[in-house]
Amino acid sequence: MKAEVRNRKLPVVILTLIAVISIFSAKAQTGSRPNILIIMTDQQTADAMSAAGNSDLKTPAMDRLAENGVRFTKAYCAQPLCTPSRTAIFSGKMPFETGFIGNSPEKDGQWPDSC
Repeated sequence: MKAEVRNRKLPVVILTLIAVISIFSAKAQTGSRPNILIIMTDQQTADAMSAAGNSDLKTPAMDRLAENGVRFTKAYCAQPLCTPSRTAIFSGKMPFETGFIGNSPEKDGQWPDSC
């Protein structure tokens, strides 16, 4: 008799757990954490766009991004080489912490090192 009562309660318990999990996962998805998209160009000085006052260049796409987003005019670069600098930006750690302290030579012949 007791096993029968337990078996009847099992679907109710399972449905309750599913409802609770659904509520918590929906709350986690609508949290207050911002969505951040970083768009970077490579080997470009800070004034190499018309939005930065350079009248010799026409950069309408980058100008629109600068108008509608954030353009950093004073920034710090953790390492002047591209690979260590990128690993610092993406990880939030210094290059000596990520292990990327220089640009590694290209090994397979498919991607020539242009940094």
